[in-house]
Amino acid sequence: MNGSTNYILSRMEHEGVSYDEVINDARRLGYLEADPSADLEGYDARSKICILARIAFGVTVSDESLLYTVGITHVSSRDFQYAKGRGYTIKLIAKAQLLPGDGNDDCRRLECWVTPALVPLTNTMATVSGPTNCVEVSTARVGPQWYIGAGAGRYPTANSVVSDVLEAVDNCNTGIGFPSPYGRRQLDCQVEEDVRAVAYARVDNKEAVSKALKEKGVEIEEDTPEDVIMTKGPVSLSQLRETSPVIVMPVLD
Repeated sequence: MNGSTNYILSRMEHEGVSYDEVINDARRLGYLEADPSADLEGYDARSKICILARIAFGVTVSDESLLYTVGITHVSSRDFQYAKGRGYTIKLIAKAQLLPGDGNDDCRRLECWVTPALVPLTNTMATVSGPTNCVEVSTARVGPQWYIGAGAGRYPTANSVVSDVLEAVDNCNTGIGFPSPYGRRQLDCQVEEDVRAVAYARVDNKEAVSKALKEKGVEIEEDTPEDVIMTKGPVSLSQLRETSPVIVMPVLD
């Protein structure tokens, strides 16, 4: 969803370049703005996934700041080293999924979040490198479909901006409005503010974090390095972050 961060993570993975060094290269190549926080902290990807949720599901996220959002600023070569040994790479993932409601009413739930995640090397998304965007659209009848293309740099950005402006003008002239299969109808939906997933955490004090998690009833793998915690089952990432790890990432299937 963000070509700038994908470029940074790809360089860190394949060349062993430090985060600070690749940031400077990304600025020089025009992949980052003068203030890169929107890209690096995940805010750009968050805005994009909210737009896609509106198009795909007819759901408007009224306050993006409530969504679980973590950027790539704490990802290090150590994380890539461990991930590779387990058959994963690391990508900044933005996800939106419509889920059934918890009760008997018609209100459904929207799972919507942004965070770096451990992605299996067998996943198509793991093969997408450099300043490139990748979007997976998965439906019950068709299954997953992938859309991959340039996602950062002045020319791809300018092309996207001009295309969007022309489409907006055309839609206004024809009266089509927002390009959603739901039209102007809003789906009654509850937006989830947390993420539950099998999780990886890099920690400074494994003993203290492990104790805190076990007190919460969280099962963790025992045979992991002294700076790594892997949960055995899904946990609340927000609660896991309360134990003060250096970084927390979900582990995707």
